[in-house]
Amino acid sequence: MTALMVALILALMAALVVLGWQGRRAERRLATAESRVRRLRAFQAEASALEAARGRFRRRQRDVENAVETGARGMESAHRSLAARLGWPTGAGVYRRLRGLNRSVGRGVSGLFAPATASRRRESLVRWRARRTDTSDRDDS
Repeated sequence: MTALMVALILALMAALVVLGWQGRRAERRLATAESRVRRLRAFQAEASALEAARGRFRRRQRDVENAVETGARGMESAHRSLAARLGWPTGAGVYRRLRGLNRSVGRGVSGLFAPATASRRRESLVRWRARRTDTSDRDDS
């Protein structure tokens, strides 16, 4: 009976050791998962901030495009009025081409700020993070 008790105690001790080892493994896996979740949350927050910045840029760009378009139409109207009084030809096609040129230039400039490929977007995000970190470091000083 004592040999049976000793064997049972040894078996229980071995089971406790195995359970302890598995518990530590589970803790390490849980810590790794928590770290990944924190990283994903930080990335999501940065991506949200980047998207908000892009939205602000797009709104400002649209405002500038509208101002340029309004200015071009105003100039066209003034020119037509002046041309009519002085008897000059109005050249309607010139203003249509000028507005088209303005749109083309605007798209080209926008293309400089909007990376076309996934790798350029990642690179852009890395540069944006670095600038944001540099700015926040200077703000903290």
